[in-house]
Amino acid sequence: MADNYVTFSEGITLKNTEELAWVKEHLGFFRKFHSYFEDKPDLEFEKHPEFSKFEKLCDKYDLEWDWDKLQFEYEISDESIWIYSEGFSDVEQAIRFMQEFLRANRPNDRLHITWAFTCSKPRIGEFGGGAAVITAEKIHSIDLYEWVLEKKNAIH
Repeated sequence: MADNYVTFSEGITLKNTEELAWVKEHLGFFRKFHSYFEDKPDLEFEKHPEFSKFEKLCDKYDLEWDWDKLQFEYEISDESIWIYSEGFSDVEQAIRFMQEFLRANRPNDRLHITWAFTCSKPRIGEFGGGAAVITAEKIHSIDLYEWVLEKKNAIH
């Protein structure tokens, strides 16, 4: 059996305390919501006063309700947020977070991220990566494996 990995590492420099507060509140919301239910297993999610916000964020990040956090790692300092993966993460969620950050804080700015797909065994088709340039309105991305196949098929 082989393990597949996705790795990435990107930072966002925070320009002010408002951006820092938004990052902390946005990322902390998932933990706060689920910690409310940890010792109350009989309560229903739908009856929580912030359920509609939770449901919208789950839809945005393609999360099931039983997940307690986004599937990427992050560290927050007063000056920046570091978004990364050491192997088992969802780069799409990281991209969506970066877009939400732009929508909320810098609608005319852009960010980028690159990633690598690897495998613990040298299996065909299990290596690649990608890149994305993110704006508040659009995500421009490329998957390297798909790009290679497309170019290979286009050559006569």
